[in-house]
Amino acid sequence: MPYEVFLPLRPTNVMHQLGTASTLPICNGRLMLDGLLQLPGVLWMPRVSHLAVVLALTRAAAHLKAPLGFSLVAESTDSVDLKRVHSPGGFMRAIVDAAEEVGQVSPFVVHVEVPRVERAVGPDYEAAGSYVNRCLEAGFTSFGVDLTTCEPSECVAVAAGLLAPALDLDLCVTVRLGAGKVADVAATVQALEREGVRPDLVVLPGPDELGEEAWRLAVQVAPLVVPTGLGWRDPGRGVDLDAEKLRSVFIRCLSGGTRLPVLAEADAVKTEALAYMDATDVLQALCGRDSAFMLADAVARSMGQS
Repeated sequence: MPYEVFLPLRPTNVMHQLGTASTLPICNGRLMLDGLLQLPGVLWMPRVSHLAVVLALTRAAAHLKAPLGFSLVAESTDSVDLKRVHSPGGFMRAIVDAAEEVGQVSPFVVHVEVPRVERAVGPDYEAAGSYVNRCLEAGFTSFGVDLTTCEPSECVAVAAGLLAPALDLDLCVTVRLGAGKVADVAATVQALEREGVRPDLVVLPGPDELGEEAWRLAVQVAPLVVPTGLGWRDPGRGVDLDAEKLRSVFIRCLSGGTRLPVLAEADAVKTEALAYMDATDVLQALCGRDSAFMLADAVARSMGQS
């Protein structure tokens, strides 16, 4: 199979979920980002707000032979929401079912944005920590924390505490920071590293939040946080996507966002159809056709394989 190189590299938590007989190329987000660093593409990890888009995304990526990420964004620490609306197990089952239905799927990442909390104590923090563990058990391979609403003195403790289980398994971790001063952004990343949290990606405010200033901010921050990469939230339909331009300001990933359509439950078929067309356009713009093959070659070379 074309993506065989990824199979022995799948994280332990994935294999506990899938079993050794599975041939689904679920990647550690870190492996994906490192591999794409050698290629001209940008990783797209769109927010999945309706499970009908999962099959559309899977089909589009398989058709174009392009790598992809699926993002689950949990916006609440409410226990009912975290079990029903943002169920990690249900999310992963939908992805696995879609991948098995499509067949010959491209390598993909399963990412979660952990519920935002303000400090590293209290019931909200405990709920978010429990949610991280459930996502680990479900087989997620990338974990993000949003520190934009966190009390400044608590940012490092929140990130270190919530991401610790993912770091123990050497999985991909990302942190979302606010605009602030360039020096402050770099100082936060350095403080995280001193506490054992080296983010694979720092997600900065994008063009949907800062306009043209987002491009300047990324250029200024990038050299101060190397080897950590930079990402943006998907800026949505108002911003044209150009992989070359994004890479010129060191943006390696677009995650979350609200680009994909979300229609009423009764319109699941239409949602899937519209999402497939949108996904095809975005993957073409960001990764390009056959980029999953190039990624497999890059990973193989990094492992000393032919």
